[in-house]
Amino acid sequence: ALERGIDDAGIGQLVLLGAGNDSFLLRRPDLLERLAVFEVDHPDSQREKREKLHALGFEGHPNARFVAVDFEREGAGEALARSGFDAARPAFFNWLGVVAYLTRDAIHATLRSLRTVSAAGSRIVFDYPIAPHLIVREEDRARSVEVSRSTAAVGEPRQARHVPEELARDVHPLGYEVVEDLSPEAIFARYFAGRSDGLRPNPENRLIQLRMT
Repeated sequence: ALERGIDDAGIGQLVLLGAGNDSFLLRRPDLLERLAVFEVDHPDSQREKREKLHALGFEGHPNARFVAVDFEREGAGEALARSGFDAARPAFFNWLGVVAYLTRDAIHATLRSLRTVSAAGSRIVFDYPIAPHLIVREEDRARSVEVSRSTAAVGEPRQARHVPEELARDVHPLGYEVVEDLSPEAIFARYFAGRSDGLRPNPENRLIQLRMT
């Protein structure tokens, strides 16, 4: 999706929201030469991440920028605005592995904050958990309950769950339109088909891409 955005929309910036241990800076040196990359994360997590990058031989790059932010005190858009982010240049936002732990209000606030500092045509990708009644198999519903219990036990409770049609409706007034919204079956067909190890996508997660209007 990022590569398509570069070709189709002139994407020139990549933002990793809640970057964690994402390895883009090591995996895609070719794209790092073409993009301004902003890693946005909590100061403590970012400090640990940068130590790991250093240990792996990454000594920095002119296009790599680390934006430390406490999301309880500052919005993602505000943090980017003070960090050299170009509001006139289309951007791509990677928000994977985060939304499940946010309330619906927090999700909307983040989307609104990003839209205020981003050019039309910018895109964002995130995964989100579906509402329980949309999980078809009983074993998948049981697994979902267990995962929620285990994440809550380590202080990271999962929050809002979503109905795809309602999510599409809710993001529209925030300045977004849906490019695609992949079901677990579609995710399997695109990314997992043909694997020999039996690995499958999470049956309660969908993968959505939005475009800023």
